[in-house]
Amino acid sequence: MPEQSSANTYRPATVFVVLAFALSWVLAGTYFALGGEWNTTPAVAIAVVYMFMPALSAVVVQRFMKHEPVLRTLGVTFRLNRWIFVAWLIWPVLAVCAMGVALLLPGVSFTPGMEGMIDRAGTMMSPDQLKDLGAHPADGG
Repeated sequence: MPEQSSANTYRPATVFVVLAFALSWVLAGTYFALGGEWNTTPAVAIAVVYMFMPALSAVVVQRFMKHEPVLRTLGVTFRLNRWIFVAWLIWPVLAVCAMGVALLLPGVSFTPGMEGMIDRAGTMMSPDQLKDLGAHPADGG
């Protein structure tokens, strides 16, 4: 196998980065040029598509530049393995650990029924916000 020059080694990575940025910015720019705004349902859809641009760029570079099989080379598999379960379970475990650390702090207690939440929120929220929570402002929470 002939050795590749340094320029040829980094070329696919450069094309990937440029392509990922270009596709992402063209998508976002088109959305905003057509009058799109944040905090709308179409913005959420655009954001989901936006997140796939690096993946699409990797597929394009792998398939059309390197001429290698895409799924196997990029590590895409539909078999279950232990890392899927680790990724799935790590967040609930971290949440429980964070709650445990928080409970060690003074003045922190665990209330599964959220007793007193409206009372505590009443000092930090306007009457309209309390009303949205279902509390009556005249009740003081």
